[in-house]
Amino acid sequence: MNIAFVGCGYVADLYIQTLKYHPNLKVVGVYDRDAERTRHFADHHGLRAYEDYDQMLHDPSVSIVLNLTNPSSHYEVSREALEAGKHVYSEKPLAMTVDGAQKLVDLAEQRGLHLSGAPCSVLSETAQTMWKAVRSNSVGPIRLVYAEMDDGMLHKMAYDKWVSESGIAWPYKDEFEVGCTLEHAGYCVTWLAAMFGPAETVTAFSSVQIPRKCSDEPLDSAPDFSVAAIRFANGTVARLTCSVVAPHDHEMRLIGDDGILSVKDCWFYQAPVYERKWLTIRRRTMLSPIPKKIKPLGMDVMPQLDRRGSAQMDFLRGVSELAEAIEQKRLSRLAPDFSLHICELVLAISDALDGAPPHQMTTTFEPMQPMPWAADDPPRVTYPKLTPRVVSAGRIDKTVLVTGAGGFIGRHVVDALAARGATVKALVRSAESTKFGPGVQIHQGDLLQPETLEGMLDGVDSVIHLAMRMRGSVEAQIRCALQGTTNLLTAMEQTDVHRIVLASSLAVYDWDQVRGSLSEDSPVLHDDENLTRYDGYTIAKVRQEALVRSWCQQHDGELTVMRPGMVWGRGNDYPATLGQRIGPMHLVINPDIDPRMTHVANTADAFAASVTSDASIGQTYNIVDGHDISAWQYVEKYLRRGQHRGFRISVPYEFGLLGAKVIHKLASLFGQQHRLPGLAMPWRFRSRFATPKCSATRLANDLDWTPPFDVRSCEAATFGVPTAGEHGS
Repeated sequence: MNIAFVGCGYVADLYIQTLKYHPNLKVVGVYDRDAERTRHFADHHGLRAYEDYDQMLHDPSVSIVLNLTNPSSHYEVSREALEAGKHVYSEKPLAMTVDGAQKLVDLAEQRGLHLSGAPCSVLSETAQTMWKAVRSNSVGPIRLVYAEMDDGMLHKMAYDKWVSESGIAWPYKDEFEVGCTLEHAGYCVTWLAAMFGPAETVTAFSSVQIPRKCSDEPLDSAPDFSVAAIRFANGTVARLTCSVVAPHDHEMRLIGDDGILSVKDCWFYQAPVYERKWLTIRRRTMLSPIPKKIKPLGMDVMPQLDRRGSAQMDFLRGVSELAEAIEQKRLSRLAPDFSLHICELVLAISDALDGAPPHQMTTTFEPMQPMPWAADDPPRVTYPKLTPRVVSAGRIDKTVLVTGAGGFIGRHVVDALAARGATVKALVRSAESTKFGPGVQIHQGDLLQPETLEGMLDGVDSVIHLAMRMRGSVEAQIRCALQGTTNLLTAMEQTDVHRIVLASSLAVYDWDQVRGSLSEDSPVLHDDENLTRYDGYTIAKVRQEALVRSWCQQHDGELTVMRPGMVWGRGNDYPATLGQRIGPMHLVINPDIDPRMTHVANTADAFAASVTSDASIGQTYNIVDGHDISAWQYVEKYLRRGQHRGFRISVPYEFGLLGAKVIHKLASLFGQQHRLPGLAMPWRFRSRFATPKCSATRLANDLDWTPPFDVRSCEAATFGVPTAGEHGS
């Protein structure tokens, strides 16, 4: 989903540094009222610089405005974005007054838009792990919470020398004038509100302990110390301390009847949670001297943060959650009512200068749902069906035989043909185990057994030949492909059927000879002694293409050759061009390139389009979707959305190829090179992971074909969409 930054200050760098963890987000532009800062930030990160805020708001490509301005500007900036029809994610607080925040929530509701506010650390692995321990009653009912958010004597530090990645100075004057409570209390209270429900009352005290924090300019200092006692709806009481005076301490302790849960720093997203039980020895009760370390949940699903120091946070996680909520048509976990409640709670603490009467909370919120990987019960997952497109032009008023119709691609091709009006005859080996829609004729037979093919071509006008053995020995794959194809062609000779669409593969190209971009005119492998070095599938496809081309020349056949990239979809969600899985370890090879993939539903549509058009006769077409997703991003989605365990390791292409060459050379010295896996054979390595780009330009030009399903729809159909309650996944 496209997002735009308004505000290019210090924190903007912290956000953009976590963009790599969220392939569902794309920054399309940035703006800051300081034109020089806009230009500097945009140039540094290679982004579009908007001339003014109005230009950003009128950009139809922008879905979410990320408000990173000074807190005093939050209300106006967010209001203008909502009035322009944009969803908004705002840095904390939503507004500097509860009334302002309420107006934003009301406006978003009136416009049917989403509004969320930072911080998003409640979505962290650490917070979700602690929350689940609370729900599971691991230390009994929680009676009391001690939470600290102290950052040391900030005014004594070299804050005037702190700069962000792009060289932007830390805005110390703004920070001191906004105050540590508004800046940091949210990190704790979002956790507590999620765990214990809405706060009911707040009794707070705040003060300015260090009036002069800057020697070079006067300050309108906000409180640099605050303490609050918060009573939550379930009866739990929390004591929260914030300061930039006391020594650094971000610990949170949840005190229950049977023990204590604690985390050392609630800024850290992937920190462990510790559990210590109460022990009674004779007349004394004490805590267990040895804490139980609870590994954070979600570490095998969520991206592994590579940041260090005080910023081990995933700043864009809340924006990513908002984007997913918009796509899935549900409320974000950081819903408007939740963000409003947090805003009121933090303002009540910060505004209690020199003490104030207890504040009765006026806002509330619906319970937040845990992240799916931390849920008490795994969320139900639905798999949206990608309905083949129905076209008026190019409808097929003919009968098409599909071989291999019961296979992964075949089932989708049958559906795509039926949607275009074709009469479909499906060749399957077992009619009982294969289900098709109404009107599909089933012929049970096996291309390797000619006697079962009698009547197969009766009334057929065209053939889409998909049948291929994907497993077994090299010899078996080659024999089945060639013998089965020969039997099909023999049967066609005995009828008037001359039209055939053959499923080949990008594997037939000689990747050692490909230069620049891959096209249908790129060199292909020859059937010589070098071909035997490849796997059975590649050899079978090269020889099958040659066999069918020769037959068509001799018998006036009308041939179209389709060469799909790596076909993916539900049931085949890990294409070989991504890399290599070794237990939980995923070696993502050449991680930044497009892995030449095509979703099975798009592949099927291309086959249906080709058999429709006479323009495709005599042509060869590559099929790739061209979706803007890298191998690294896809594997991250495979792990996170597919609920698979493991972690990614990036392997640069040249490094991997060098390793394959070295391993093959060493094995050759001992005559063991034939025993190596394909990954350790340089020519096979190149064919799987080579860098040339590939497109379906010829298919688009000849048949006006574009993939009917975008990457988001394909991901939903492949990995599913959790349906756990109103707040979803």
